[in-house]
Amino acid sequence: MNLTSTQIQALTTTQISSLSTTQIAGIPATTLALLTTTQLHALSTAQIPVIGTAALNALTSAVLGNLTTTQVDALSTGQIGAFTSTAFDKFSTTNVAALTTSQLGAVTTATLNALTSTILRALTTTQVDALTTGQISGLAAATLGHFTTTDIAALTTTQLGAITTTNLNALTSTVLGALTTTQVDALTTHQIGNLAAATLGHFTTTDIAALTTSQLGAITTATLNTLTSTVLGALTTTQVDALTTSQVVGLTAATLAHFTTTDIAALSTTQLGAITTATLNTLTSSVLGALTTTQVDSLTTSQISGLAATTFSKFTTTAIAALSTTQIGAISTGALNSLASNILGALTTTQVDALSTHQITDLAAATLSKFTTTDIAALTTTQIGAITTTNLNALTSATLRALTTTQVSALTTSQIAGLAATTLAHFTTGEIAALTTSQIGAVTTVTLNTLTSTTLGALTTTQVDALTTGQIAGLAATTLAHFTTSDIAALTTTQIGALTTATLNTLTSSSLGALTTTQVDALTTSQIAGLSATTIGHFTTSDIAALTTAHLGAITTATLNTLTSTILGALTTTQVDALTTSQIAGFSALGSLGTTNVAALTTSQVAAIATTTLNNLTSAPLAALTTTQIDALTTTQIVAMKVATYSKFTTSQIAALTTSQVAALRTDSLNGFTSATLGALTTTQITALTTAQIAGMTGTAISKFTTTDLDAMTTNQIAAITTANIKTLGTLSIASLTTSQVDALTTNQLVAMSAAQLQAFTTTQVHAFTGAQVGLGLDTN
Repeated sequence: MNLTSTQIQALTTTQISSLSTTQIAGIPATTLALLTTTQLHALSTAQIPVIGTAALNALTSAVLGNLTTTQVDALSTGQIGAFTSTAFDKFSTTNVAALTTSQLGAVTTATLNALTSTILRALTTTQVDALTTGQISGLAAATLGHFTTTDIAALTTTQLGAITTTNLNALTSTVLGALTTTQVDALTTHQIGNLAAATLGHFTTTDIAALTTSQLGAITTATLNTLTSTVLGALTTTQVDALTTSQVVGLTAATLAHFTTTDIAALSTTQLGAITTATLNTLTSSVLGALTTTQVDSLTTSQISGLAATTFSKFTTTAIAALSTTQIGAISTGALNSLASNILGALTTTQVDALSTHQITDLAAATLSKFTTTDIAALTTTQIGAITTTNLNALTSATLRALTTTQVSALTTSQIAGLAATTLAHFTTGEIAALTTSQIGAVTTVTLNTLTSTTLGALTTTQVDALTTGQIAGLAATTLAHFTTSDIAALTTTQIGALTTATLNTLTSSSLGALTTTQVDALTTSQIAGLSATTIGHFTTSDIAALTTAHLGAITTATLNTLTSTILGALTTTQVDALTTSQIAGFSALGSLGTTNVAALTTSQVAAIATTTLNNLTSAPLAALTTTQIDALTTTQIVAMKVATYSKFTTSQIAALTTSQVAALRTDSLNGFTSATLGALTTTQITALTTAQIAGMTGTAISKFTTTDLDAMTTNQIAAITTANIKTLGTLSIASLTTSQVDALTTNQLVAMSAAQLQAFTTTQVHAFTGAQVGLGLDTN
């Protein structure tokens, strides 16, 4: 039809509507474009479908835009399918909304992707819902981006499943945010598995929470690790629990840190077991602190062994207390030694009891000191035996005092041998008393000598009795001084014999006084020989009396001479009798023995007394000498004794002198004798005086002889009286001379006599004069 525009526009609506379909099909686009709106609207629904696609695509906006919705609805799917995007752009939004689902399904994806946002946004939800999966799968992300949020929400689950992952990842946050939970739930695992973290980040938290466990399982660890805290925080506990072990293994600490504490608590034990130690060690306190006791208890020994101390410090004390004994045994010693006090303090006694001997051996003293006293008391004897001496010596007093007596008894002898005195000083008296005899025997003498009085005083008598002779020999006197008197008394005779003289000589009076008589009796002669007088002076009188004769014989004269009178007086007569003659010879303090002991001296001992000692004796000890002892005095002793010494003798003692002893008396001694002393001499003793002694006696001494004494003198003794001394004889003494004695008087003696002496001669005596005596012509009348 080649009508002019004037002609075309002159056609009535009736004429337009009466045109045949063949006529309509032949009208070119340029002609159709000349139709007025009224004429256009006259085209029937039968005429519309026959318009050629080329003509339709060439129509102007004024034409296409003025089609009625009925006319648009009459367009065939073929016509619609041939529509270009430019043609669609000429439709009014009302016309677009009038397209049937069949018509819309005929639009190619190329055309759809080229449609403007205005056209796309004009689609109704019903129309969007009618898009085929083929169309959907071919839609570009930008195209989907032009849909209204209402349209997006209208997409069916089938349509959603047709969107490519490339397009999904390119969708804007607005589009993705418009998805309903049902739509999100419809995404295939393939789609989910290929979604970028940024894409998931555009989902609403509600959408995230709508993901099925299958969908969650399809997300790669790479994606999971780049998800935002908002996305991860939106996961439900059910979803978290659905993460596969492969996914959990690949999760970084930063990713886990984005989980809510509720999510963390929802992780299954299997999932927990899949987390690497490297990841566990970088988890935050919030994450680790959110773990339940069941979860902590499910950590594998491999995980536990790789945990750093800083990681353990992030656990709650409740979680720490939930660790199994197997897990405790897997903790590295490096981690144990770096644990904070609150973590170690949270361990239960059962857990502490589960620590291996290897762990215990490698624990630092500072670590053990962080344990509660209850935990320390829970250590087994095997564990106690595994603690190094270095660590034992570095433990605090609180830790050491927390040990039970059973634990103390379990310490090995090697451990005991390595303990410092300061360490033992921290033990309670109960712990000290719990040490076995073997343990006591292992304590070094160096340690023993530096123990405090409290520690040493806590030793039981059984423990003291267990000290070896080597330990005893090395004990300082100050150490023994700290022993209780009961402990001292508990020392065995073998132990007593091991004490050095240096130690014995520095013992306190209390220590020495605590020795029993049996112990004193056990002292060796070497020990006794080395004892000072001061030391012996600290012995009780009972101890002194317990000394054997061998002991007494071992005491040096120097010591004997400095012993107190109390000690010497405590000696028994048997002990005194055991003193050697060498001891007696040097025993200057002999007088302190007491009269009983002096009287017990043997004749050999008496003969060994030094003359100096004899001369220094007081009257009491001298008077205590028996006549037998007097008789045992040597001539050397007799000669050396002074007049003052003899004056202390009793008359009985004087009378006990033997003739040899009397003959050994010095003339100065005789001259110093008192009348009583001289008078105590028996006639036998007087007869034993030598002529030299008689000749050396002074007149005073001679005058002290009684008439009986003179009568006992021999004629030689009478003849030995000097002329000077003869003059001192009294007339009674002259008259008492026997005729033999008178006959023995020398002419010089007679000549020296006074007239009174001569006249004192009796007629019997005068008749006994010899011829020489008579020849003197002496006046005896």
